[in-house]
Amino acid sequence: MTARKQITKEREVNMKRQVRFTCVFLVLACVGSLSAIAASQFVNGDYDDFVLRPDVEGNHVGAHHGGILFVDGKYWWYGQSFRDKSARDGGDLTTDGVVMYSSTDLVNWKNEGVILACTPQGDLKGPMRFERAKIIYNDQTKKFVMWFHYVNAPGKHGFNIGEGDAGVATCDTINGTYEFHGYHRPLGSDMRVTDCTLFKDDDGKAYFIFDSGSPKKRGDRYQYIASLSDDYLKTTKVSKIPNSKRREAPAMIKKNGYYFLITSGLTSWNPNPTKVHRATNIWGPYEDLGNFCVGEKREITFNAQSTYILELQDKPGSYVFMGDRWNRENMKRSAHIWLPLEFPTQDTVSMRYHKEWDTSIFDVGDTLK
Repeated sequence: MTARKQITKEREVNMKRQVRFTCVFLVLACVGSLSAIAASQFVNGDYDDFVLRPDVEGNHVGAHHGGILFVDGKYWWYGQSFRDKSARDGGDLTTDGVVMYSSTDLVNWKNEGVILACTPQGDLKGPMRFERAKIIYNDQTKKFVMWFHYVNAPGKHGFNIGEGDAGVATCDTINGTYEFHGYHRPLGSDMRVTDCTLFKDDDGKAYFIFDSGSPKKRGDRYQYIASLSDDYLKTTKVSKIPNSKRREAPAMIKKNGYYFLITSGLTSWNPNPTKVHRATNIWGPYEDLGNFCVGEKREITFNAQSTYILELQDKPGSYVFMGDRWNRENMKRSAHIWLPLEFPTQDTVSMRYHKEWDTSIFDVGDTLK
């Protein structure tokens, strides 16, 4: 090889090295920039802040005490739409229905509209309640099944049929129009249904978890677990959790072979200590582990109430506590509080408050795992 060819070859190699270096530098710069953005991904603010979470159009996400499913490469966040009123004036009721939003990153949310709407008349006439709506997918029927706490117009809780029941709806697609299948009471006509959630186990069996009480003993409310039929449209076996008196807002996960049931106390819109019940069998017995919050304001769950526990799609085994911070003067502007769950040991769970955080928190150390 001549000296000129050698010099040309070296220049080509150096240029390729420079290009590779520049590409790596740009990638690292982009990653650093994305990390900086992600650091403020979930903003909760101070304990008394009502940080609004805008959708892509700049409007606050209106899905309250709902949940999130990951389907077809997207997260789908759903819940009841509130009204621009105080709690005492019926702001916690809806004249819209259950609304849905979609996102690929849990940050940028697109409003998908109403998936279960109030109607001018009939069983779904507003103002009413679709409280604690939860959706799971039935692998056999290929349908998305929604259960919720149903209260018909004018939306006032009571013990009569229609004033506190379990409502059911289904859809062929996650974000389509859901068909309402009516409502019932798993424990009979005298035992109304209030706060509730759904849980789908590893074997595909599903359960409706709810609190219930009788007008004869108004303060005597407990958590109940009901197995669902194969099509998820009816309850079958029902069991009471004896040490769950006066608990509501249930959310359940399963990790390391343990079922963790998270609930709040009965204090209306006022915050209170969250409790965790643990079992190795879905039917119990459940052990009361007490308040799982750590740090300042643990006695009021950081001024929030449990809504749902989200497992991250790209980080299996990592869970996010979804809560509502109720704005009693304007229910539509209630805040969404999201916090990472920690698992200090195989059989315990805890939660700390973060004003701001991002999902990389699950990658640092073993305390969250």
